[in-house]
Amino acid sequence: MIKDNLDYLISMAMKSRRNSELKVLRLIKAEYQKFTTSGLNKPLDDAAELSILKKLHTQWKEEIALFKSAGRYTTDLEEELAFLERFLPKEPSEEEQKEFVQKIIDAYLKGLPLEERDD
Repeated sequence: MIKDNLDYLISMAMKSRRNSELKVLRLIKAEYQKFTTSGLNKPLDDAAELSILKKLHTQWKEEIALFKSAGRYTTDLEEELAFLERFLPKEPSEEEQKEFVQKIIDAYLKGLPLEERDD
């Protein structure tokens, strides 16, 4: 996913002086390095990257909520969160989830194996 291009993205953010993007990218890189040196002997594959990005996303949202409640909110946090969200896959809407579940139910009622259902 992003790990292969992370150094390039950091250098581009530095050259263009986009400090909020640079902050996010450096934090991602630090989390990736922490994961690989943690001694768990797990590879930093796409699933691990996604897990790290989701964790960072959750932390950022919590930080924004804390800053808002303390009256110290700035738009920089929102910009950083928006940049981080670019690296996360789009979550399916409620309607898309309902359609998917309905297809599974219809396939089950027709007696078709789930592998043969029409996605």
